[in-house]
Amino acid sequence: MNLSRTITYQRKVFSISDAITSHADMNYIYGGYEFDLISRPSGHIGIEAGGAYLRAEGSITSQVAGLTASKSETIGMPLAGVAFRVFPVHGKVDVEINGEVKGMDFGSYGHYLQATANAGIGKGFLLVEGGYRIVNADIRTTNRLNAVSPEFRGPVVSLIFKLR
Repeated sequence: MNLSRTITYQRKVFSISDAITSHADMNYIYGGYEFDLISRPSGHIGIEAGGAYLRAEGSITSQVAGLTASKSETIGMPLAGVAFRVFPVHGKVDVEINGEVKGMDFGSYGHYLQATANAGIGKGFLLVEGGYRIVNADIRTTNRLNAVSPEFRGPVVSLIFKLR
């Protein structure tokens, strides 16, 4: 990527241009409990509460100057939300459709929001599903600087082990 900017200092205009490369990684693990408000053989809807572990790291390198800056953050956060699951086909093979919205507002420390919609097929305790996920987060450190601000959306594939 090429970055260009002009800076005016004492009525003189300076042009700055640089080619950069960047790299980012994020690991996310969530564990929680869902309490069903309505539960039927054809599906359920409930509320969920849990905790998430988020580790993000990134770097940016100037191709002109050869300088690299990097940062990493590890954050634990509580999340709450609603979830539903319906079983349009239930028998030898299970077909299910599910979705959830979970997140938390952390006040001056930011927010985390995740929404997912999936369809899956499985048998017994194993389910394979595909869907779409949206994540919007802006989590800040104690000095109010952005620590982790992922915003992405796209397809997801999951392998789920169900306890019966």
